[in-house]
Amino acid sequence: MSWARILRKQGLAVFASAGIVAAYVGVMPVHAAGVAFTDAAFSGSAVGSAVHADGLTSGSTRVANADIALGSSAVNSKGITAAATNENGRTINPALGASKFSYGRGSGLEVGLAQDPAADGQIILAGKSEGSAPCSPKSASCDPPNWHDSQQIGPVNAAPLAYASLVQGTSDAKWNTDTCILGDDISRGLGYAADAQVLDTGSGSAPDLNAPLLTTDATAGRRDVTQTVSTETLAQNSGGDFGLKSSVEQTLAPVTLFRGTPNELTIEVLGEWRLTAFASGISATESKVSYLPDKTDTGAPVGPTTPILRIIQPNASTPVTTILTTQDVFGATGLQIPIPGVADISIGEAPRAIGGDATTKPTVTATSVSAAVDVVRVRLLDGSLADVRVGHMETKATVPQGGIHCPIPVTKSNAGATSTTSALDANNNFVVNITIKNAFSCPLENVSLTDDNNTTQGNATFVLNSTDSRNSPMPDGKTVTFVNKTPTSALATYSNLGTLAPGATKVVTIVTHVNSGAGTITDVATAKGDLHCGPTSAIGEAHLSLVGSAELARTTAKVLARTGGTQDLALEVGGLALLAIAARRFLRLRRTA
Repeated sequence: MSWARILRKQGLAVFASAGIVAAYVGVMPVHAAGVAFTDAAFSGSAVGSAVHADGLTSGSTRVANADIALGSSAVNSKGITAAATNENGRTINPALGASKFSYGRGSGLEVGLAQDPAADGQIILAGKSEGSAPCSPKSASCDPPNWHDSQQIGPVNAAPLAYASLVQGTSDAKWNTDTCILGDDISRGLGYAADAQVLDTGSGSAPDLNAPLLTTDATAGRRDVTQTVSTETLAQNSGGDFGLKSSVEQTLAPVTLFRGTPNELTIEVLGEWRLTAFASGISATESKVSYLPDKTDTGAPVGPTTPILRIIQPNASTPVTTILTTQDVFGATGLQIPIPGVADISIGEAPRAIGGDATTKPTVTATSVSAAVDVVRVRLLDGSLADVRVGHMETKATVPQGGIHCPIPVTKSNAGATSTTSALDANNNFVVNITIKNAFSCPLENVSLTDDNNTTQGNATFVLNSTDSRNSPMPDGKTVTFVNKTPTSALATYSNLGTLAPGATKVVTIVTHVNSGAGTITDVATAKGDLHCGPTSAIGEAHLSLVGSAELARTTAKVLARTGGTQDLALEVGGLALLAIAARRFLRLRRTA
């Protein structure tokens, strides 16, 4: 054997008793047309305020901003590094840094106030909750990496500025570094208020406000609960990958202005309203903005003739109740109702650009969608008293072209490794563990697995060792089969691994016996399953087909024995080393002669 040949083989198993070396090369995900979750840049936000009022002034007191039932949510896969506010100057999310990816915020009642109209406002917060993910350290609100918190206060008596019998804020934020949040919201913010009142214009000693300028505490048996829920959720697109859905859903209590005065005006809006921006990543046709009343107070569907809004003036010289249906409101330009000396009311505007007026259009492309809307907008006393918005909502979502690929997490490891450079047992067997995890919020059903093994470099030969008891589950010829197709190719198939509950894992063990040769044996494990989400999940009733893969490359090098195997090779190396020493000595003697 030549010295050059020995140098080429110096990394082989000269010092291994079995004469074979194996090295774990790595795990690489295999993904579909969408951008892999770990690489995808996507972001979104949603914010809603059931009632917002600004510029309210009474004598020397100004309520610069008042919000009832405010909820916001945000996600950014590359980190929430910048603060964001809505059209009315309210916080959607603070700047959290590159290590925070989702955020939720909710509050029942927020009032910014000042003793002097020219002074900066002071903020009163009631029932405020906010949090982000990943969160740490573990606490009552933080179970790493996920956040959940709920704050509730009641009654809130801040006369003469505000009153509510009960307010609540809830925040949720989730994140997974390996794959998507599916079947649950990535982030969620909820604001809730009951019997909310803002800015007393009268005097008295009642526990609530005597003559509130604005109130959502209904009378005559009508609902008095106001709620906003903002969410960020992944939903499947037509390519089998996922887009981002940013949504605001609101339950709106009747809003009464100037209660108990001759100018009393009540705006009663039907049931639940929803604004959604869905960026699919596929096409501008599939991406869309959706906005309509979601359902009636009784849960019935909303049709063209469904009454969705009432305007009541009980103390007018002739009491007036105006009832409007869906087709009355949602015309080309909405509905404008001037009430001389009291208010200008705009109802049913179409979704518009965030920050734009009613003539602008939402942004809708394949990868980016955004919109804003007010269910009702009221200017009091020609705008000199207040700008009141009922059902203010803003949403936006951005995803990469093709959407986001959400794989089933699959990992592989050499279970039989005795060191970091040898993964073979004494009988020249690889023992590989394949772990499948259900990282989602719904059961993963009909889980199957294939493990395709091939020599991709060199001439290593091998077989799947079907008789080794370490295989789990063992081949049974039906649901588990090992097929050794050629000396350099084999396939393991597991057609029924059952159902994995949320958070559960399944470990499959495969034993491969190396027969001869040297090279790289590569095996690709591919898991499939049906994610079955029920009607109460964040995406409703859904069956989603998911795939996840991992690749493991095992490098083997076997010394082909001459007469003494590795011992002869070691002796040959040693003999050549002695010859080299002798040559060096001979040359040294010649130089000194």
